[in-house]
Amino acid sequence: SKAGKSAPVDDGPLLQDTGGDLHRFYAALYAVEKKEPGAAVRVVHYGDSPTTADLITADVRELFHQEFGDAGHGFALIANPWAWYGHRGLTIRASGWKMEPGNTAELRDGRYGLGVVSFRGVTGAQSKLLLKDSSHTRVELWYLAQPDGGAFIVSSAGKVLGTVDTASPVLASQFQAFEQESGFGSLDIRATNGRVRMYGARFSKPGPGVEYSSLGVNGAAITIVSRNMDEAHWAEQLKHAQPNLVVLNYGTNESAFPKYVEAIMEKELT
Repeated sequence: SKAGKSAPVDDGPLLQDTGGDLHRFYAALYAVEKKEPGAAVRVVHYGDSPTTADLITADVRELFHQEFGDAGHGFALIANPWAWYGHRGLTIRASGWKMEPGNTAELRDGRYGLGVVSFRGVTGAQSKLLLKDSSHTRVELWYLAQPDGGAFIVSSAGKVLGTVDTASPVLASQFQAFEQESGFGSLDIRATNGRVRMYGARFSKPGPGVEYSSLGVNGAAITIVSRNMDEAHWAEQLKHAQPNLVVLNYGTNESAFPKYVEAIMEKELT
């Protein structure tokens, strides 16, 4: 150019979608943009260490909420498996749980829930989740129903919402929702008897808007979902989550192994 500067290089679109796989996601966003009553777009974002602290996902969530509206914070684990685990706008305090990420779990049965971290507890195990935004009107607890399963009690601001019995003749993903028009500023969960296995809590609003779930696991690679998760169990979890978009944000931990990236990673992603 006359100014002596190089012209910008056009490498084409940053995102290629030749198969039109994102069309339904865009259609759902359009329904939200038109402010159709109750319209909501749900995104589940899997990732490794940066996602564990909600570092990437918090900014993306905020941008979506600003542009399309806020349908809720989404899914969060019921305890902190790592000291740096966190969600922007959400504080988690817990004790008494045996925390098992899918990539380091002692119990290798593949049933680690939507967030790929399982929490086993007995009487006295408890969690307290504090929300900066108390306008969430619906919370849903995700847990595993199992033979000889115990029970846990759910309360908010000192008010008991209900008791959940996890006993079942078969192992299966289960979900229990609670709603209150005044919203949830806090949520308390406490195991009251027997063995309880839990996954997380999902916070939602009526919409229209976007609900964005951050699902990070420390040290994770794509194999945490392609190999460590039981396929039928993961299908149960995703089917209930009803995401319009699933993000697989792995690669940090694989990057130290060039041969793996070149020869294997694409197959694992597929």
